[in-house]
Amino acid sequence: MRLEQHKDCSHFKEIHKSLEPATIWRVAKIRPDSLSLMKFLSRLGCKKPPEQPALCSKCTHQYMHIEVVHPLFECPFTDSLTRLQTFLETVRPLSAPLHEHLNNSEPATRVLYLMGMIDDVISDLMPIELYPEFLINCANFLQSVLAA
Repeated sequence: MRLEQHKDCSHFKEIHKSLEPATIWRVAKIRPDSLSLMKFLSRLGCKKPPEQPALCSKCTHQYMHIEVVHPLFECPFTDSLTRLQTFLETVRPLSAPLHEHLNNSEPATRVLYLMGMIDDVISDLMPIELYPEFLINCANFLQSVLAA
């Protein structure tokens, strides 16, 4: 039996009408070609920060946050910060206010925006129809950071 047809599921939906799928899943529905990238963002967003300090394989420094923050902002042996600035420049034509907002946000918050985990202000800062393309570009960028 499909979950949607199960009476408990429909009852849950009636009670919790305000619940909506996460933005990454709405993007995957709009753009089926992005499903693997949205799954990547979902897995990245669901990872718990390490309970013990993790060791960077490049610089041997320890870090305590989600795995993408260290190579993106702290590791001296990656060019990720420069690549991030270059990536953010590709956002400027889509939305100058979003570009400015991302540049002024804290590093960990910026990563959450790039992962699609915070999207509450995005609709105020860019045309919503451009958001799927932005999120796909973010996923590709974060994959390249982790692969480097």
